[in-house]
Amino acid sequence: FSFISNHQSMYPRLVENVRAIETNILGKLATATDYSTTDTYSREKALELIRGGDKDDSLVCPPVWHQWQLSQSAWAYNRVLEVAPPIAASTVFPLVKEKTAEVVQQLREAFLGVQPKHAVFGQRRQVTSAPLELELDVSFDSSIESAIGQVGVVSWVDHLSPQNFRKALIQSFMSRLSHEINDRFNNTEEFSREEFSIKVSMIKRHETGYRFHICAKG
Repeated sequence: FSFISNHQSMYPRLVENVRAIETNILGKLATATDYSTTDTYSREKALELIRGGDKDDSLVCPPVWHQWQLSQSAWAYNRVLEVAPPIAASTVFPLVKEKTAEVVQQLREAFLGVQPKHAVFGQRRQVTSAPLELELDVSFDSSIESAIGQVGVVSWVDHLSPQNFRKALIQSFMSRLSHEINDRFNNTEEFSREEFSIKVSMIKRHETGYRFHICAKG
């Protein structure tokens, strides 16, 4: 329809037919009560296509377009999953490190309470303490929003939001965030002289955000 509209002088008969169809939709079909009865939405959509909407794939093939949108949204969220954990880790790690320093003595006691010191150090097997909860509630929304901005979502993808991202990929995000935090713990001088390393054992949802649980491994 758009091609015919842009080349009216070349296709006068087609132009007449398109105008006749438009008149029919606005007139006869709008008041039909027999087998040619149509609903208002269908008539409006037909008019939109005739008047240039055929250039928009989402109007011409809505089921295919919907599936395409879903696939593109999934791709975008997976890209956010790659970008967001490092951003979140760099944001929250200073707070986590500070809070960990406050409870490091508890970690020592928890660690040494698992096995006697002489039975652990110098051997290859690992011993892990019970997890300790840090009383620190954090939110990752700003980090996820920053990642969404960096991904640069194209216009045909539905609006991405931290809420929808959390619904779709929160477990994967937490796993990757734990990995990022653990890398930072491994390179932190404050704990390098300890006889154990500090790891994130879990990140759990709390009333006002997310709360870190850490443990000692040696």
